[in-house]
Amino acid sequence: MDARLTPRVRRRRPILCGILSIVLWAGMAVQATGSEFQEVYDQAVRAQQQGNLEAAAAKFEYASRIAPENVDVLLRLALVRGYLQEYDAALAAVDKGLRRDPYNTDLRLARARILGWAGRHGQALRVVDAVIAQQPSNAEAYAIRGRIEFYRGRLAAADAGFAAALRLEPGNAEAAAGRADVARARKAAARGTEANGNAVPRWRIDAGYMHSEFSRLNLEDWREGFIRVEHRWPSRTALSLRVDTSNRFGTTETSVGAGIAQHFNPGLYGYLEGSVSPAADFLPRWTAAVGGNVRVVEDHGPFGPLLLTADLRHKSYTAGEIQNADPGIVLYGFDGRVWLTGKWINAFDRDTDSRLAGWYGRADLQVASPVRLFGGLSDAPETEAGFTVDTRSVFGGLAVDLTPSVRLNADLAREDRENSYIRNVYGVSLTLRY
Repeated sequence: MDARLTPRVRRRRPILCGILSIVLWAGMAVQATGSEFQEVYDQAVRAQQQGNLEAAAAKFEYASRIAPENVDVLLRLALVRGYLQEYDAALAAVDKGLRRDPYNTDLRLARARILGWAGRHGQALRVVDAVIAQQPSNAEAYAIRGRIEFYRGRLAAADAGFAAALRLEPGNAEAAAGRADVARARKAAARGTEANGNAVPRWRIDAGYMHSEFSRLNLEDWREGFIRVEHRWPSRTALSLRVDTSNRFGTTETSVGAGIAQHFNPGLYGYLEGSVSPAADFLPRWTAAVGGNVRVVEDHGPFGPLLLTADLRHKSYTAGEIQNADPGIVLYGFDGRVWLTGKWINAFDRDTDSRLAGWYGRADLQVASPVRLFGGLSDAPETEAGFTVDTRSVFGGLAVDLTPSVRLNADLAREDRENSYIRNVYGVSLTLRY
C-alpha cells in the first residue's frame, strides 16, 4: 500500500498520524472530563438531598472548576452557600453565573433570595421587581417578593405577594407556605409572640451613668444617672416610667417622669411625655413633650425610607419658661445599615421673648450585626438651669449587642458653651429586653 502513496503523501504521513492522535486524545479527554463532571455533580446533588450542605458546597465548587461555563452548577452552588449563611460567597457564585448569562431568570431570582436572607431587603426587592417588570406572569418572583416583605415585617405586602403568586400558579407551594406564615405572624402579634412561638420582648429597662468634667471655668464634676422602664403591649402601645438623678454644685436633685408612645402603623409614630421635680433648683420643675415621625418616602435605590420628625417641649425652671420646637428628618440607606438624622433646633425664652436657633446632625452606621457606631455635630441652643446659650458640640459612641436581650452603650461628648464652660461628658448605659 505504501508503494502506491506518492512521495509527497509519504513525507506527510507522520504529520497526519500526529494530528489524528491529537484528535483522538482530545475526544477521549472530553469524554473523560464529561464523565468526571457528571460523577462530581451527582455526588453534590446527593449530598444536598441528604442535608450535608458543606459537602454539597465543596462538590459543586469542584464541579464548577471542571465545567466553568455551566451556570446550573453556579446556581446550585450559590443557593447552598446561601443556606450555609455564607452570603458573600453565595453572591459571588451568582454574579459569576450572571456574567456568563446576564438574562438568566433563575440566577436573578436566586440573587434576590440570597440578598433577602442576608438582610439586604431593599436590594433584594429591586432585583425581584426588575424580574416582575419583565415577566409579570412569573409566580416564583411574586412568591420571593412576598417572602422578602415578610422578612421586613410588612405582613400586608407579604400576603399580597404570596396571593399574586397563587393567582398565577394555584399550586405554588412556596406561596402557600408563605400565606400560612403570614397568618401565624398575625396571630402571634395578637398574642404578643413571634411567629415561631417565642415571646416578643414586652419589657425594656435602660439604666445609665454620666460623668462631666469642666474646663475654662472652675466647676466641680457633675454626676448623673437614670433608670427607665417600659412595657409594650401587642397593640403597639408602650408606657414608660423614668427616674433621673443629678448631682451638681454639691446638691442632688431628682425628677420622675412618665410617657406613652404609639405605633399607629408602620409609617406613623407618636409620643407624649412629662416629668416633675417640684423642689428643683437647676433641673426643670416640670416638663411636657409631644412628638413623633411619619414615613413620607419608601425605599428608593440605595436610599430610603425617609422620615419627617417633630418634637415640641416645654420646660419650667425656677429661672424661667423655655419652649423648644425641633423639626427634622431621618434618612436611611443601604438597607438600613446607615441612617442620617438632621434637626432644626429652636429655643424660645418666654420671659425675655427671645429665640435662639441652631442645627443638629448625626450619622449611625451598623458596622456588623451586633455593633453600631454613631457620631455627630451640633451648633444649637442648650438650656441648663433655665438659661439658654448657644453651644457647639461634638459627640460619638457605640452600641454593642452582648446578647439578643442585652445591649451595652457608651458615648462621649464635648460641649463648648458660648462665653461659659467647656464640658466633657462620658456616659455608659445598659439596655435589657425581655
